Amino acid sequence: EHLMPAPMVFHPPLWRSRQEAGAALADRLRAQEWPTGQTVLLALPRGGVPVGAEVARRLGLPLATWSVRKVADPSSPELAIGAVAAGGVVVWRDGGERAREQGWLQKEERELARRQALFGDPDPHHLQGRHLVVIDDGIATGMTVRAALLSLKQLQPASLTLAVPVVDREVAEELAPLVNRLEALALVDDLRAVGLWYEDFNQLSDREVIALLGQNQTVFCLSAFHIGWDCSNGSSDLLAFDHRAPWSRHVSQLLKPLGLSEFMGPRVEPHDCFPVPHQQGIGYLKCKVDSTEQCP
Repeated sequence: EHLMPAPMVFHPPLWRSRQEAGAALADRLRAQEWPTGQTVLLALPRGGVPVGAEVARRLGLPLATWSVRKVADPSSPELAIGAVAAGGVVVWRDGGERAREQGWLQKEERELARRQALFGDPDPHHLQGRHLVVIDDGIATGMTVRAALLSLKQLQPASLTLAVPVVDREVAEELAPLVNRLEALALVDDLRAVGLWYEDFNQLSDREVIALLGQNQTVFCLSAFHIGWDCSNGSSDLLAFDHRAPWSRHVSQLLKPLGLSEFMGPRVEPHDCFPVPHQQGIGYLKCKVDSTEQCP
């Protein structure tokens, strides 16, 4: 179902900040039914994160990042000639032979891997069969968003929604077949630069992205956990190792609204878990359970 606003004339800027656009986008999405425990907001870093964080805060939905990188000629860094996303997805405007020869693609693949690890992008396995809502701060050429959508479609989600404050009309028509639903607050002709639609369009740092994720109490960080059993001393305590997420000190609070039992088994409750520091800086949760059946 591809729902787009009727043609209207918009004049930039429309929003003071990405947060204000996120609030408006949340109001648009509020009218839809989002299955509890089965819906995940996926913000495209960096610009999509403040928008997504505001949507997550207002709708009480879990938020994660889904990293994607633009490939560009260094002489024209603002012009995307391609984009790369998880799952080996690469899209090109003109074939990409020169980008491969010059090493531009390889450079962005390395940066993609760095961001996936730093921001704690979900393990694809944890997104399969879920209702996914992809959020960005706006779409001009659509290269990076197309790569992200193609990447996520490989996971066979229950549904895939694209939600943005502003998008070029022709690009929206090209992207619509890739999603079940497209929500845009402003559909505009010949969108040259997303930043024109915001009074404040500052470039975010990695630190700011991580801070936004850490502040959100419904961050979908379970994908960064390896689940195992601690059988030392005859115990069967459940361990959830957080090996990537930079906000591991918040894991106890972050997991509570998600309902631990959904992921860790019916005998585990949020109040039975507590964060434990690790000598190498890796945080984990230790959860008390009422059975030793998992241990020899």
